[in-house]
Amino acid sequence: MPPKVPVKPTDTHSDAQAGLVVARFRRDFLVDDASGQRHRCLAGRRDVRPVVGDHVTFIPGGEDATGRITGVARRDNCLARIDSRGGAEPLAANLTQLLVIVASQPPPDALVIDRYLCAARLLDMRASIIHNKIDLDGACAPALTALLDEYRSIGYRVFAASAASGEGLAEISAALADEITSFVGQSGVGKSSLVNALIPGAQQSVGRISDKSGEGRHTTTTALAHRLGDSGMVIDFPGVRGYSPPLPEPASVQSGYLEIAALSGACRFADCLHDDEPDCAVKAAVADARISQRRYQSYVHLLRLARRLDSAQARSARRH
Repeated sequence: MPPKVPVKPTDTHSDAQAGLVVARFRRDFLVDDASGQRHRCLAGRRDVRPVVGDHVTFIPGGEDATGRITGVARRDNCLARIDSRGGAEPLAANLTQLLVIVASQPPPDALVIDRYLCAARLLDMRASIIHNKIDLDGACAPALTALLDEYRSIGYRVFAASAASGEGLAEISAALADEITSFVGQSGVGKSSLVNALIPGAQQSVGRISDKSGEGRHTTTTALAHRLGDSGMVIDFPGVRGYSPPLPEPASVQSGYLEIAALSGACRFADCLHDDEPDCAVKAAVADARISQRRYQSYVHLLRLARRLDSAQARSARRH
């Protein structure tokens, strides 16, 4: 997977090359050139803010020296999370696939799963669900099975796997080919174990990259790309303990729910948000069980959160 040339390189220096950002630390980055050679780099200017997965132009620093990232290509998408101040913190760029991991323990939070799936659709990424720890399913399994059946009925693919036993890993590995993938999930669902089981040597590569960056073996990255030969890449977030997507604009929320988006054109009003509006095709589908009540309530919950944020931002803008 050689890096593509940025759309608008911002440096015409004769030594500038095209590269792919494969790791990000506090201040520096690792960039692979077209031949796969790895370079330690800093951002060349304050307005150059790369993330893992970005295609960039950079000037190599030479043997044991630090290079300089001079430009970032236009992104196909950017996966972000909510930071401590409520803003959007970019994590990774140009993803094609999001795999949401769930398990019977800890019990799944369906609202969190819906929010992951909504974010993936709004970013034009494929999304599937991995039922991990199937070897440990117990009393919570029936409820989880019902939830996963609901997602299957909508059209989502659901994998069953165990990082411990290896069951289902071959099928997931096949789904990683030719994709740029990230795994997300609640704390404790086994994301790290699954990544390590699917990518032999993933833990060791973190140490090697830490050494290469000069940050120290025990320093974790914000994000790290694991290449899968020439046929794909997994971007992991070993230094990020939680992932919660930023809230979308209210009018966009419905696009993140497959079954709601499919019916939105049948509503009486073109701008119907399927909440308080009359003659709503989505609410009619909920009433006759073509759309699950749980998913509809999940949609309304996220829509109202987005509306509150939108109103708060508008008030703040008026004050300033």
